[in-house]
Amino acid sequence: MGRPYLVPFAGVGGLVIGLGEVQETGRLGPYDNFCLDCQDVRAWRGRIRMRTAKWLAAVATGMTLTVTAAPAQAALAPGQVASWATGKCMAIGNSSTANGAAVIQWDCLTSSPGQFWHLRVGRIHSYTVEVVNDHSGLCLAVADGSTSNGARLIQWTCNGHESQQWLRRDETFVNNGSGKCAALPNGTSANGAELIQWTCNDGYGQMWDL
Repeated sequence: MGRPYLVPFAGVGGLVIGLGEVQETGRLGPYDNFCLDCQDVRAWRGRIRMRTAKWLAAVATGMTLTVTAAPAQAALAPGQVASWATGKCMAIGNSSTANGAAVIQWDCLTSSPGQFWHLRVGRIHSYTVEVVNDHSGLCLAVADGSTSNGARLIQWTCNGHESQQWLRRDETFVNNGSGKCAALPNGTSANGAELIQWTCNDGYGQMWDL
């Protein structure tokens, strides 16, 4: 076995801390099946990469941390969030800093400041996170706090509202206010497509790589 790391598992009642290790594939798997509290733990999919685990583990302990560009990189930097379905990045249209600006997908570009995000522990619940655009300083939110399928995702001044609180479950972002997942509409691959929330269905259009 390799070196163990504390890893948050997504439990029904919130985050459950267990041990994981980096496997030969470079991904994290369970460490000798050991868990500090294994009640209500969702199935471990073994697909969380090391940089994601570091990010989530920091959130679980109440820290603010940004994604590293690579697992071995010592300095921490904001990270991009890419769709499993298209390989394109979550972005703010035209790198806007305005409240209400749409969250879209676009070809991943290191030169685009609106594509970089960091997570921080939620203001209401310790098991939720806020997804903050590094360029604007605004939070990923569901427009008007809607709970409806198809509601747009926007950026808005971080204020602790439930529509800005997210659960990271496996590869999805689940809105704590609606219980729905951040998604691409109809799995489109078009640049500029506006992200929405939709009933979680384990589709690749709802999965995001950190």
